[in-house]
Amino acid sequence: MENRIVSPRSAALDALEGSFPDRVRRSLPAEEDRLAGWPGPIESIDMSLLNYGRLETDGIDFDLSYDVDVKLGHLKSAFAVTWVDQYASQEIGSIFPEDRVGIANIQGTIPRWRLIGSLAWERQGWGASAVASFIPRYRDSGPNGVLDRHLPSRTIVDLQTWVKLDQVFGSRAFDELKVTGGVLNLFDKEADFANVGRFFGYDPSIAKLQQRFAYVRIAKGF
Repeated sequence: MENRIVSPRSAALDALEGSFPDRVRRSLPAEEDRLAGWPGPIESIDMSLLNYGRLETDGIDFDLSYDVDVKLGHLKSAFAVTWVDQYASQEIGSIFPEDRVGIANIQGTIPRWRLIGSLAWERQGWGASAVASFIPRYRDSGPNGVLDRHLPSRTIVDLQTWVKLDQVFGSRAFDELKVTGGVLNLFDKEADFANVGRFFGYDPSIAKLQQRFAYVRIAKGF
């Protein structure tokens, strides 16, 4: 991608002002500021989207699924793998694209691998499913660049069960009425500390502060 759409909110002020000086409006510096070599105070910053830089990426997506009917119902399994060889982006203030694969980034971390497997069962209106996702460990980073520490691998398992009342009771009174219950993050995996989060303390593009979470949902179609 050439001249992709980017947001100035992700750029450091000095980088934004250096690349797009017309977007940072300052008043004249006071005498003490001028003697110290400081610019005048900021009056306004233009944060509207702009076209800038390049993005180069390549990799492989692999998806495999299989459905089968058995005596106890219908089974469906799926397995997906994403492998990223390169994800090089040129951000505001940088000269050349920097490869972000396997390195924590406030713009969004790009893991080298991502694996997702699922298994679902359904029979006569009853159903259940399990989904597991895996991300390998990757390098942490901070305001001054890549750090000599790794964030651990992350495996999350979600469970869900449901019942379609119209199929169970065979009554039009329950037409397209479905009750679903489930648990997200079954093993209560915590968000690991990451310097890349700055104000967050974790990597928000990979982890969530919300840990194990149970829910019930009732849906009606019309």
